[in-house]
Amino acid sequence: MSYLIVANWKMNKTNQESLKLITEINNAIQQTSNINVVICPPYTSIVPAAEVLENSSIMLGSQNMSHEAPGAHTGEISVDMISPYCEYVILGHSERRIIYGETNDIVNMKILKALGSKLTPIICIGENIDQRNEGKLDSILKEMLESSLTGVKSFDNLVIAYEPLWAIGTGISASPEQANEACSKIKILLMEHFNKTEKDITTPILYGGSVTKENIKDFLNQDCIDGALIGSASLSSEQFLSIIQTIDTL
Repeated sequence: MSYLIVANWKMNKTNQESLKLITEINNAIQQTSNINVVICPPYTSIVPAAEVLENSSIMLGSQNMSHEAPGAHTGEISVDMISPYCEYVILGHSERRIIYGETNDIVNMKILKALGSKLTPIICIGENIDQRNEGKLDSILKEMLESSLTGVKSFDNLVIAYEPLWAIGTGISASPEQANEACSKIKILLMEHFNKTEKDITTPILYGGSVTKENIKDFLNQDCIDGALIGSASLSSEQFLSIIQTIDTL
């Protein structure tokens, strides 16, 4: 089995710091048959990072993009600006939804635009603690996923990341069993949406939320989790590489 590991650096690292970190990771990671690594640095570091990774197995992703065409959108970044350098783009992250008010409709427009430019969207969905406690996990996942996939005709070139909001940046992770339950529900929703059987659905489903070296193996040993979206632990080459080394033993 191959795993997809995505490093989301968020709003961290200057250009100099980014290049140091990405060089350390690139020098240490050898191409492996079972681990695909994607690094999502800040926008300002995408181009220099692409130069470092020119002949590397490590892929680049963007942390976000606009759903608008190029033009009068101050402070935004268009798909055309990232697509020459990136293969992936994170869309619908909980921080974008909560802090910047991104709706399911906006996320859907971004997904369609990314797919139109041959980028693979990493679509983030998940419930908050109140929704979980009220037993709304199923309905929240269904609403978010169906809204995100409106107009999407194929499950090819999609990645879904389950990120429970109560585990993002809190140091609290879902249990492997909780994460696997949600990822299993997501797979069923994909089967229903695309009218496919389980064996047909090849969309990787990731877990994101306080992933560490200590818990990564427990998550990836679950049958419906295909990788991880890693935040703070990806900001240190030592921590990130220890996670990769742990996965390499699976």
